[in-house]
Amino acid sequence: MKVVFVHGVANRREPDPEAFQKAIDARHRSFSEWCFEREDIGYFDPYWGDLGAHPDKDLASIPRGPTVALGLEGLRVVSPGGSEEGSLDNRVLLEAAKDDFGAFLTALAAAEMESGDANSLARADLLARYAADLDDEGGDRVETPNWVASASNDAELLKRLQEELDGFSGMESLATLGLGDWLKKAGKKVVSGALGLVDGPAERLARAATPHIARFFGDVFIYLKNGARRADIRQRITDDLTTAARASIEDGQKLMVVGHSMGAIILYDILSDQQIVDQLSEEVGTPFAIDLLLTVGTQVGVFEELDLFAHSKPGVTPGRPPCVGTWWHVYNQMDVLSFGVAGVIEGVQQFSVDTGANIVDAHGAYFTSPVFHRRLRKRMKNAGLIV
Repeated sequence: MKVVFVHGVANRREPDPEAFQKAIDARHRSFSEWCFEREDIGYFDPYWGDLGAHPDKDLASIPRGPTVALGLEGLRVVSPGGSEEGSLDNRVLLEAAKDDFGAFLTALAAAEMESGDANSLARADLLARYAADLDDEGGDRVETPNWVASASNDAELLKRLQEELDGFSGMESLATLGLGDWLKKAGKKVVSGALGLVDGPAERLARAATPHIARFFGDVFIYLKNGARRADIRQRITDDLTTAARASIEDGQKLMVVGHSMGAIILYDILSDQQIVDQLSEEVGTPFAIDLLLTVGTQVGVFEELDLFAHSKPGVTPGRPPCVGTWWHVYNQMDVLSFGVAGVIEGVQQFSVDTGANIVDAHGAYFTSPVFHRRLRKRMKNAGLIV
């Protein structure tokens, strides 16, 4: 497999290129370990962040204020980054599990991944595999198992889940992953609002999201304005598309192209331009083709609905670009910058995913979530894209 990943808005190599590269390396590891289960994957990461928006006053226009929190018990004041110890005597997790079992499992996996040690990562992966096994293949949701209804509170729910995981077919015993109350600890983190199913300090969250949204609009406006920077952004991406396509043909491998956020918008714009596709075909030496286009946490649907693309025609529903074999589109209800494409673009299969992140982190949390990758792996295997 050759994988081209086109990043979204507010991705900047400077002022910390080392941290920027570490994030790329972490994404590669996540794909290799959880989705492909192999290391020999060819990754291509065209970078266009330096061509995006650069506010000249470091976003001094964003107001700063006190921290007020809206938690499970109502309005309260908390210290920045603080959280209250969660109780398992209630039905917070239970109601969440009944409503969206996949989101419940993902939140627990995210809580486990906070520590980053080997046992915690293995337990997060166990939860991810269990979620993938329950995937109903119908698109949006992980099927809620019948045993959930027998629990009367959060503590009983986690106890039953531990029994299910311990007997999960093909998995290691939980004893080898660290005996004890790890599920209870993870559950308390989620209930406390530290991450996942509750959002924590409301004003702090809103203000934390503001810089990202400001840069989002800046990058969007830069790209939509037809000019030198737009041409340069396209050129960087088509260069890597050409290189990856050649390599996939030479090695007899499939080509997967991933677009996150604005990256998906740029890809859709490029792939819908027949002149650019013809140029790609000429450079590759054969008709340019993508086996899987994966668009994640993006605004492609709303941009098309607003007729913002050069190929858009009012009242006309476009189809999947001819050079794309399969197109899967992923959104997250907690990601306020993600939109669907169903009913807007034909020939696209749409899925939702909950990464266990809060409203601030959700836009960037897809590619570090083991549940996201395990469910993606299962779908790719069923579609014959990987073995």
